Amino acid sequence: MKVLRRYHRLSGIKRRIFATEHTHEFFGRYGIITELLHKIHEQREPNILTFLKEKRIEMVLSIPKISEKKQEINDTYMIRRIAVDYSVPVINNVQLIRLLADALTTLSQEDLKILAWDEYE
Repeated sequence: MKVLRRYHRLSGIKRRIFATEHTHEFFGRYGIITELLHKIHEQREPNILTFLKEKRIEMVLSIPKISEKKQEINDTYMIRRIAVDYSVPVINNVQLIRLLADALTTLSQEDLKILAWDEYE
C-alpha cells in the first residue's frame, strides 16, 4: 500500500488531517491519526461542509470508490463541488496525491520558492 506509507509520512508534517468516517477508521487501523468530520448528509458537527465554508480545510484529497452507494457518491460529489465553490484545491488522482505527499515530506519551505517561469531549470 504505497499510498498508506505516504499518508503516514504526511501525518508527520504538523498539519491536521481530517477524514470522513470510513477513511478515519481505515487510517486509524494503520496508526495514521486523523480528525473525524461528518459527511454533508449527516448534518452533525463537526461537518465537512462547515469546515469547507469556514476555510478550515486547505486542500481536499478525494479518491472516489468504484463500489460506492448512491448516498456516498452524492456526498463525494458534493464535497468536491463545495470545495471548488469555496476555492479549496481538490486532488482526486492517486498519482498526484503520491507526488504531493513526496514533495511535502521531502522538500523544505525554502525548496518550494515561487519563481518566474524563466527562472526554473
